[in-house]
Formats: sequence, structure tokens, C-alpha cells
Amino acid sequence: MDKVAIGCVVRDRAWVLPEYLQALQEISYPHKLYLFLENDSRDNTKKILEETTLDAEKIIYSINTRSPHGIREQHSAHQFANLAFLRNQFIERFLETDAHYLLSVDSDIIVPPTLLERLLSGGPKLIVGAAISNVPGQRLDGRSPGNFLIYRNGLYIHPPTYPLQGYMDVDITGAVYLIPRQALEDGVRYGPHPLGEDAPFCLQARKKGYTLRVLLDLQCDHRMNRDFA
Repeated sequence: MDKVAIGCVVRDRAWVLPEYLQALQEISYPHKLYLFLENDSRDNTKKILEETTLDAEKIIYSINTRSPHGIREQHSAHQFANLAFLRNQFIERFLETDAHYLLSVDSDIIVPPTLLERLLSGGPKLIVGAAISNVPGQRLDGRSPGNFLIYRNGLYIHPPTYPLQGYMDVDITGAVYLIPRQALEDGVRYGPHPLGEDAPFCLQARKKGYTLRVLLDLQCDHRMNRDFA
């Protein structure tokens, strides 16, 4: 059975981390490990990661990029570049493991127990994501913006309508998706981009022959901020 590493880059998420970790533990898959890259947290994020007992091997790295903490800075071009750097460092840590897949789950995403069972049903040239709403406190309804974009008439856009069942091929996704190790060994990496650091990752993957899909009836809860925790 393929081993799956589950985790993310995490910073200042003490407000949601216990719920996030509990949801990861409830994923019904026996051959997994947990991998986290903690970045310069000011709260108890690192302590929670270290002290929480999980149901499989846990690997924690820490890094300090001295990046700004303010809300405005978090949406700057500098911060997009910093996030890309951190996520690429996370990939390098993943490649030091013997896992066959990386399940990248942002630390404000609460996943269902069937997540891996559903995402692993794809093939080796697939990068498959679960669906989330980009609107705080809401679920996808077939029209509201989610974590997936398509390319139309020279632009990357949110689909105006989409089904709520089955798979949808997309051009860009993010937040929660299953990545085959081979894609990372092929050199797919994150980069700075106005649409976020996931965009270059997805575009590189497609150029290397990987198909990106989102499983629309596999919805996760997107906490986004403390008001929705």
C-alpha cells in the first residue's frame, strides 16, 4: 500500500490547529505520516505540533524567514514569494521521506475522514483536489467561487457554474490536493504569482503532462479566520 505524507507549512494557527490535527487523524488510511514545516510563529503553534499525539509518525521542521506578520503584508508580492519559498522547502523535506504521495492540506482546512480514500482513486498522472468555498462560512453551491480556476479567453476565472458531483478538470487549484511523488521528482515547484503560489505549481504540472482535477462532492470546511472556527 502506498504511503502518504500529510501536512503543510504552518504559521500562527494555534486558534485552529487542534481541530485541524484531529481531522487529519480521523482520515481513514493506515499507511501515513505527518509532515509539518513551522515558520516563525508568534503563538503556540510549534508547541501544539510538538505536544499533540498523532496516530502515525510525525516529522516537524522549523524555519525562520523573518517575514512580516501584518494582514497587508500577507497579501503582498513579497509574501507570495516567501510562501513559494517555504512550500518549496516543504517539498524538499517531503522528498527526504519514503512516501509515495504528498497530501497538502492548508492548516485552516478541516477535512472529512474519507478524504484519502476518495483522492487515491485517481491515476499516477493525476493531481486531485478536494473542493472548498472561498467564501467564509459557506459551502459550494454550484456558482460561488471555490479553490479552482479554469482558463477561458486568455484569463483564469472561477467557473460561472459547475456541478456538485463528480470530478471537474481544472487549470489551477489549491488548499487541499494529493500530489504524486513523481510530479515533485519531475521538478514541479511553487512560485510567486498574482493568483498565489499555487498557480505556477499547477501550470508547471500541466506542462509536464499531469491532469488537475477537483472532486466537487468531496467538500472540506474552510475556516479562513477565527470567526469561522
